[in-house]
Amino acid sequence: MSRTLVAMVVTLVVTAICGSLPVLFGWPALPVTPGAVVCAYAALTTPPIEAAVTAALVGLVVDALSGSPIGASSLALLVTLLTSRLGVSLVPLARGGAAFAFVAAFAAFHALLAQALLALFAQRRAVDLVIVVVVGILDALLSLILFPVLRRVLVILRLEDKGATLGERLSAR
Repeated sequence: MSRTLVAMVVTLVVTAICGSLPVLFGWPALPVTPGAVVCAYAALTTPPIEAAVTAALVGLVVDALSGSPIGASSLALLVTLLTSRLGVSLVPLARGGAAFAFVAAFAAFHALLAQALLALFAQRRAVDLVIVVVVGILDALLSLILFPVLRRVLVILRLEDKGATLGERLSAR
């Protein structure tokens, strides 16, 4: 099982959970994007090509679950991932304050780009900047839960070494 497949399955499961909890408790829908959080984790922990493939495939899962035009989320996640490569070097670990800020910026930029693409495809009327900020904050909070879960799943499946950093994994190849 590859890291990309794990990312797709985790996106599917967490999106289902995030969609069903508000219905179960009678809350309004939460504007969270687990796919963006999973892609932010991939941006921080995987080589660029693998992260790009992960973003494209996770975007297809998000499109299928949301009913948006196929390819809109993939394109938004890919562009966000490529843009995020500028800030990846500033985040030494996939935990802590720097990772939290990285996920907030990643998710907010993805939400902005996705809304712009949906407006372009006539699915939405305009871009809502309040939603962009809320998505960034909520996704950063979700990353506090989801990053350790992703890491644990990848370690259990022996797709990631327990103590190895990205630099160590890349140098071992």
